[in-house]
Amino acid sequence: MSIPTAEEFRKKFVEVFNECCEEARRYSFEEAWKNWTAFMTGKKTKFDTWDKRAVLPTVAEQFGLQSEHEFMRLDVVLYKKGGCPLAVAIEHENDPRGFETELDKLFLVRSRLKVGITYAWNGGQKFVKVKDDLGDRILKYCKYYASNLPPEPPETEYLFLLGNEETQKSISWYYISFEVKRGLEKNSFQISR
Repeated sequence: MSIPTAEEFRKKFVEVFNECCEEARRYSFEEAWKNWTAFMTGKKTKFDTWDKRAVLPTVAEQFGLQSEHEFMRLDVVLYKKGGCPLAVAIEHENDPRGFETELDKLFLVRSRLKVGITYAWNGGQKFVKVKDDLGDRILKYCKYYASNLPPEPPETEYLFLLGNEETQKSISWYYISFEVKRGLEKNSFQISR
């Protein structure tokens, strides 16, 4: 299969996320919630384990890609069998306040699609602030790296997903996506349906 576009990835991600949540609810959604990073990335640590289907590895499978954790310190990378080039570089951060490091990694690595995922926990007014701040930071980073690094291939795309906990333990996804050749035309998040 071909490397997914930002739109294809976003749609598949939301579909798989909802399926994995539904499956987790049949077993123990409380366990998935306690082990959120493992639930999302499939990476198990001494603090974070999830032995059922994880979101990002399942997305990789759906696109016929393989996944690997902590490749070049990226949380998850997706690639075609054989390894290079990277098809998708993914950074996942539970706390949006720590997302700058993830933005640095995404703007510095070469990959056809770069995906950043973070959250606004507990919804409400906090979501509006997190959404606005994150949109501004993405625009700032985009402009900085575009003017200070060699140009990226024009087919490179970025996708940023912001999970909003609108009701307790229920996440809706918002996104910003753009192609390098067009630049970041707008910096406001759209709801993913």
